[in-house]
Amino acid sequence: MGPRADAQSQAAFWRHRSSLIQRAFATLFLMSITATVEAGKIVLSADVAWPSGTVVRIEPVDEPPPALLDTLKDFDGMAGDLPADLAANLVHYVHGL
Repeated sequence: MGPRADAQSQAAFWRHRSSLIQRAFATLFLMSITATVEAGKIVLSADVAWPSGTVVRIEPVDEPPPALLDTLKDFDGMAGDLPADLAANLVHYVHGL
């Protein structure tokens, strides 16, 4: 096995490793999406960039999930009594420094 074969095997290793990292990222950070079925094919929104070969689970839903804003609206205004300079002095307020 010469230097060229060794370089080819290293390149193949890094391509495979990159593919595994992309799949792990998709699994860990892009937990779920909502897509539609059109003409028998699953159509993802344009902002979904999962790599080819990503294994998915598909199940029908009655209605789309609520928007993030709707989910978090109950928390709106709950921190109204915080000091006005909290962002500038966060370390002081958290740690007393």
